[in-house]
Amino acid sequence: MTLKDAMNAVRDKRGGNAWIGPERRGVPTVRVDVPSDDYGETTFKEILQRSVYGCGRSLKSVAADLDLSGPELSRRLADNPNDPIHFPAHLLPALMLATQDLSPLYWLIHKFLIPREDEKVRLLKRLQTVLPEIEKLVTLLKDGEESGE
Repeated sequence: MTLKDAMNAVRDKRGGNAWIGPERRGVPTVRVDVPSDDYGETTFKEILQRSVYGCGRSLKSVAADLDLSGPELSRRLADNPNDPIHFPAHLLPALMLATQDLSPLYWLIHKFLIPREDEKVRLLKRLQTVLPEIEKLVTLLKDGEESGE
């Protein structure tokens, strides 16, 4: 299966999706509609755990799609600092197909690809939408102080 087939096969539960379009100058055009989740301090391992345990399929069936046993997948997803076994990166595409969840990809995009300037612009737009409400509240508070309430 090619990367294009894999990306086109996955449709995320939260409404986002990804596809690879026609090539421009020999490079495929990639468009990813990323839901605006606030991942905060969530780790990548936590995203993988949510993807597997929240997909609606049994751990055993997801593990079978990855050619792993259920206990082996559980061990690879566990947060045990004393265990040297971790989830291998080469299984990530198969995991996203098995769970039908693109949240690991979205986490990576939010972490590494969305420029900080875009984040500043987004926050500024959000502030502009909230600012009129704040001004109304300040006016109400001032009017309340002047009338002695």
